[in-house]
Amino acid sequence: MKLYEISDEYKRLLTLDDDGEVGFAEAMNEALSEIAQEFEEKARNIVAYRRNLEAEAEAIDTEIKRLSGRKKSLQDKAGSITDYLRHHMDATGLKKIDTGLFTISLVPGRPMVEIISDAALPDQYIKVERKPIKAEILKALKDGAEIPGAELGTSKPSVRIK
Repeated sequence: MKLYEISDEYKRLLTLDDDGEVGFAEAMNEALSEIAQEFEEKARNIVAYRRNLEAEAEAIDTEIKRLSGRKKSLQDKAGSITDYLRHHMDATGLKKIDTGLFTISLVPGRPMVEIISDAALPDQYIKVERKPIKAEILKALKDGAEIPGAELGTSKPSVRIK
């Protein structure tokens, strides 16, 4: 049986009425006990499956970190080789090389900004992000404050597995 079917059957049994039948309470307790055992077994299996998924996700995270490091290394190496070529083209005065497969050109640099001091910049050139500080809002709401645009709510119940 699926977990939702077990839950439905448990709830259905709880709604049955004792019509004065002999042994009803005993049969009910036995049926509820069987369903509870089935539910516990299903819950155990779900947690075991969840742990397998978590382990697989962790293995993927490890591989992503490894591959990200490899990617960065390759990008850095490609950048170094490009800098090496630029430096020597500039030193020799070569502006263009036509290889037949591709053309290599040394082009003048573009204008760019170098920030010397953030504090000295006028406000019109500074971007300020507006972001709620949820921990402070929660504390204030718990203390009874009324904050326009926010209200105290309750998160959904969580499952704790130890």
